[in-house]
Amino acid sequence: MSIDQTSDARIGFQPWIGQNYATTGFKGKKVLILGESHYRPIEQKIQDFSMNVIKWHVYTKRVRVFTKVEMVLTNIPARESVSDDQRSAFWESLAFDNYIQTSVGEHARDRPTPEMWEAAKKPFLQTLNRLKPEYLVVLGRELEKNVSPLVAGIEEIKIVYVTHPSAPKFKLGVAQDAFRNVFSSGK
Repeated sequence: MSIDQTSDARIGFQPWIGQNYATTGFKGKKVLILGESHYRPIEQKIQDFSMNVIKWHVYTKRVRVFTKVEMVLTNIPARESVSDDQRSAFWESLAFDNYIQTSVGEHARDRPTPEMWEAAKKPFLQTLNRLKPEYLVVLGRELEKNVSPLVAGIEEIKIVYVTHPSAPKFKLGVAQDAFRNVFSSGK
């Protein structure tokens, strides 16, 4: 089964869908990583932005936040590094999307407006319906507050909430434990 990268009719960013997401997935499961937002001026076709950010990270230059995500899900200790082969295999095994479907500003600490949070609900639910993940990894506590009511009661998806990897309060071991506990128990 192949998932068409362009079949979503929404106006915002298209999710990154690794080439093995629908077949072998991440350790045999469909995992969707959900970030909050992009924060820089977007000069290219907006729909391709998330896909191009992940491609850039995997194949050109490492992005710290995505490296931390890799370490969380693969349980790599803080003092070890992710090899290029591991990085490529990791991102080709899962999907990634940002909840907010427009750039929130030009700086990393720019925040989504209430209107942005509201407008993102429908595209997010469309993405869940289209990708049908078995696991959803939600990056960030503010994102958790906004996503929790939307996914409450969806028993087909196991949800892991972790502090955003760029936040000062992020602790790798705590995030790894949270993911491992949900992923290994299937709850």
